[in-house]
Amino acid sequence: MARRQKTANVALVRNAILGAIALIVIVILGYAILYSVGVLDPNKGELYFTIPDRDVKNDPIEVLEFFSYACPNCKELEELLRGWENSLPEDVELTEIHVAHSVQTTNLARIHVALSERNIVAQNKKRIFAEAEKRPRTFGTLDSTSEFFDGHGIDKEQFELIAQSDRVQSILDRQEAVVREFGIISVPTFVVANKYIVPSKTTQKETVRALHKVIDMVRRGELPIKEEPATNDDEAALDDSEVISSTPDQEQQAEVKTEESD
Repeated sequence: MARRQKTANVALVRNAILGAIALIVIVILGYAILYSVGVLDPNKGELYFTIPDRDVKNDPIEVLEFFSYACPNCKELEELLRGWENSLPEDVELTEIHVAHSVQTTNLARIHVALSERNIVAQNKKRIFAEAEKRPRTFGTLDSTSEFFDGHGIDKEQFELIAQSDRVQSILDRQEAVVREFGIISVPTFVVANKYIVPSKTTQKETVRALHKVIDMVRRGELPIKEEPATNDDEAALDDSEVISSTPDQEQQAEVKTEESD
C-alpha cells in the first residue's frame, strides 16, 4: 500500500512538472507570435493615437511631456530629449508636466514646479533623477527636500517658502487636471498639438524619432488627415445610384396602375 501511494505521488509530481513546462512553452510561443505581428512591439504598432473631439492647435505646436523623476525610462530619455529640444523649430513649444499619481510623485511634482518658478530646473534635474533612484526618502519631507536643494540655485528657506505657496499649489492643480483630461496613466508620454498621443517606444531613440515625425506631420499639414473632396465622377456615380435605387419602386407603381385599369 505504501509503495502504491509513493508511486502515485511521484506520478503526480511528474505530471505537475510536465504541465508547468508545457504552460511555459505555450506562453513563450504565444509571446513570439504576438511579437512577430507587432502586438507587443511598440515600434511596429501605432505611431500615435488620436484623441477624439479635440481641435488641433498648431500656432504654435505645443508638445506636452508627461514624465516623473521616479521613472527610469524618463531618466534615460532626458539627455537625448534635451538635445532634441535645442533643435526644435520656433513654432514648437515643449512643456514638461510631472505626473502625480502617488505620494512620492506628488512630492516630486511639487519640487519640479517650485524649481520652475526660479528657473533652476535644468541645473538640478540630473541630481533629482539620481537621488530619486538611489535615496527616494530624501524627498519624503519638506525639511530633507529643502536641504537637498540648499545652495543649488536656491537656499533652504526660499525653497520652503516657494514650495508651500498658493501659486505652486494652483499650478499643481491645473497640471493634475491636464493629466486627467488626457488620461495619462504611464510615462514618458507626449501629447502633440492637443490632439495626438505619442507613447514611449522600445528605445529612447525610437521615442524621439516618433515624436519628431508626428510634429513634422502637423507642421506640414498632413495631420489632421483631410478628407478628399468629391469629384465630378463621384457625384455622377452617386446620381446614378439614386436613379437605380428608385427604379424598382417605379416599376411596382406602374404594375399597380395597370392592374387597376384592368
